Amino acid sequence: MEQEEFPGANALIEDAPTVAIPTPVFRATPTPSNLKVVATTTEPTYITTADLDNAPTGSSDGRAKIVAHSTLILIGTVRDADPRAERIPGQLTGDPSGPDPNWTTIAYVHDVQVERYLKGSGPATLPVMQATGHETVSQGAGANPGFLDHVRYSAHHYYFERGVRYLLFLRESDHAPGLWMGTAEPYKYHLFEGRARVRTPARDPGRAFYTRRGEEELLERVQDVIDYQSAFASSGIPNGVRWNLESLDGKRLLEGTFIALTVDGNGYGGGDGCNSFGGRTESALPVADKDGSFLGSARGTVETQKLCVSPDGSDDIMKQAEAYKRAVRSGRTFQIVGDRLKILDGSGTVRVVFVRRANLPGKATELAGTRWRLVDEKGEYGDVPPPILAFLNEHLTGGITACRDFVLDYRVSEDGGLSFSGKGMYGLADTCTEEMIEMERSFRRGLNSDDYAVDDSSGESVLSIRTYRDEVVSFNSLPPAQQDRIYRGEWSLGAFTKPDRVNSWHTDYAKITELVPGTALTVSFEESGLTGSGECHSYEASLSIEGSLIEIQDVVVSEKPCDDPEAIVEQERRFADVLKRATSFRLYDDRLFVQTEDDEALLFRAE
Repeated sequence: MEQEEFPGANALIEDAPTVAIPTPVFRATPTPSNLKVVATTTEPTYITTADLDNAPTGSSDGRAKIVAHSTLILIGTVRDADPRAERIPGQLTGDPSGPDPNWTTIAYVHDVQVERYLKGSGPATLPVMQATGHETVSQGAGANPGFLDHVRYSAHHYYFERGVRYLLFLRESDHAPGLWMGTAEPYKYHLFEGRARVRTPARDPGRAFYTRRGEEELLERVQDVIDYQSAFASSGIPNGVRWNLESLDGKRLLEGTFIALTVDGNGYGGGDGCNSFGGRTESALPVADKDGSFLGSARGTVETQKLCVSPDGSDDIMKQAEAYKRAVRSGRTFQIVGDRLKILDGSGTVRVVFVRRANLPGKATELAGTRWRLVDEKGEYGDVPPPILAFLNEHLTGGITACRDFVLDYRVSEDGGLSFSGKGMYGLADTCTEEMIEMERSFRRGLNSDDYAVDDSSGESVLSIRTYRDEVVSFNSLPPAQQDRIYRGEWSLGAFTKPDRVNSWHTDYAKITELVPGTALTVSFEESGLTGSGECHSYEASLSIEGSLIEIQDVVVSEKPCDDPEAIVEQERRFADVLKRATSFRLYDDRLFVQTEDDEALLFRAE
């Protein structure tokens, strides 16, 4: 059988010297005559930071995951003159001790001279492998010959360069003990001239630890996560538990105030009854160690600077907050007895006592598509219908308060965390009474949420949303919407909404655009199609609805006599454009939410 070549490549990285990697020649595995050889070129499969299992958090964009899954993190230089070519057999499914005769990985193995280990330890020179391709054998049957597929990877320009310093995230190879490989993409960072660059063939690498500010900042960020995870693992206080203050120096809290503390490894946060605070210990040691020590005097705290006045006009709330902070800073040891956490000073005196916040009844479940009405146990809404909260999709809610409509973004986490963001109110406030406005504000404050749970134990679903102050807002589930209600009568457009990137590059917030004052846009849905009307145009289109999916085609826009101001024409153009791209809809109360695939939406009210 003829030789099959796996050519190497010139690995090119910006601002770095071009270094030629030699071309090793591999001879395909000897095969019986009933096998034919097929040579192919393909893109390799790279797992990314997003593909890794969940790990202790403390940072975003995959940083915590790649650190947790890396046995070794090091800085080193590729010193070998020529990388070694290795043939590494696969493993049998269900029997990791046995080689798989039908799979072979072909790789370069580089000797990396270690400058220092950031996580783990090992020899001064470490063998690191990079796959260049693989071979698979498919056995033939009967008159059909099998074949040996000899695959080489085309992303060759991402291989190691001789003489270059790298920051590496590594784990031991499952197939070849003693050889080390990248944990996930990006696993190697090119360090040069005080800077750091990452190049990766992964299509969606997550860009963990990505920075433009140079090597020093990069290493600080890596070390921060390593320190955090070490402290997280050795914390003596359960991580992520909210502790509510029960007593301060033997005294109860002032009525109406709330103080809380949460510990996460070397991180901590909470509120002192007036201001919120949070930070990490400067030493990177855990706030509370398993030996019972407590770093009450730790610095590195950031807090808000709000001034709080007691109902009687005194500064008692501020005095209590200062007393609380002094008591915690004096802490040297801690004790956990049942559901209570006690912090003691150097003399052994108990300064503060916390009680563990109980879990909400029920569990975190999928919220998208659910609809809820507020349980008005206090009778605050009187004859006014209590607010409705509808989870329109995976990140957007809509609803109705005592007075106006709203759209808010929401985020949920696997452990039941829930947060709302954005303003999102729309509708005319001049029809609202002062009492209604206050009800609306009270309801919105209740959505300053911390976590949630859905309880089905009574036979009726109840959604509980808990605020940071431990107040619980409850909602009863509304019956599923009858989708054919979309055909009943005319719908009047209340507002447009679309994602708007603000505050950070990765967060979407709903941007609400109300109609030009004094204008209207209406639409009616029939099984045969839809008709609509604006100030300057009328609309007709064919329509297809299946469940919550909607498809609007062949939209015809006709002009009507109007003053033709530019703002109205643009509004009606946008209306027709969103209709054409609509893919789904939701109904709640007498409201209709029509959404496109890229998250633009039309918000209607039934006429």
